[in-house]
Amino acid sequence: MRALALALIAGACSGDRAGGEASAYLDALDGGPDACAALSSADLRGECVAFAAYDRAREGRLSEALAACDAAPEGRWRDECVFLAADGAGVHGEEARTLCRRAGRWWQQCVGHAINREAEAVFERFPPGREPEALDALQAVVARYIGGGEVRDKARRLLVARIAGRTEGGPFTRASCGRAPADVCRDAYAERVRLAALGHEAGGAPVFDAPGGAEPWRAACGRRVSVERAAAAGLPTWTADAEAVVAAAWARLCAR
Repeated sequence: MRALALALIAGACSGDRAGGEASAYLDALDGGPDACAALSSADLRGECVAFAAYDRAREGRLSEALAACDAAPEGRWRDECVFLAADGAGVHGEEARTLCRRAGRWWQQCVGHAINREAEAVFERFPPGREPEALDALQAVVARYIGGGEVRDKARRLLVARIAGRTEGGPFTRASCGRAPADVCRDAYAERVRLAALGHEAGGAPVFDAPGGAEPWRAACGRRVSVERAAAAGLPTWTADAEAVVAAAWARLCAR
């Protein structure tokens, strides 16, 4: 977070001014929310308070962090301050719901992060092989934050993402899906393809420079996408036990 702020300072200023603002910014962060008032830029003051509140919340000083947020001018930075404080403290349950309602424009992201934190606990309780129970538990978690038809979809996406990450860097296997339904396993492979094509696996660059805004994995599409074709395109391969779910995934990825 500090690196991002320093990059913004450098972009907005030049020469000695940028260096002076950067130094003042770091001094203010180290000094806590009150020290942020010394910064000349209103945006930097707001950002400084938000990041300082995040640091305080991570240290177990959530009340102090929220007091700093309450003292910030109403608007973007106060909203972000509450969001970062909630993240820093790692809140969940009713406390998370209460704080996220105060996060204004960051409400959705705040709730999403809280759900993800609780999802981690679900996956610890239900390891590979217990995917049906994990999905039920995930739905219960999501339902505490949001309602309607999105509950099952969100819970399902969480399980898909978890399975997709189990074999990252290696071939996709049906065994990695455990007892998950075939459609969840199918979508987990498709998620790996999307991430790899966009350069999110192993921190790489995007695999394709897709013309005209097309999905970048389409360069691998053909009458049949073989393991060799996927490998040649730099996309995830798979083992023989996953052939059926992977074929279904490619059919959906390549559909027009």
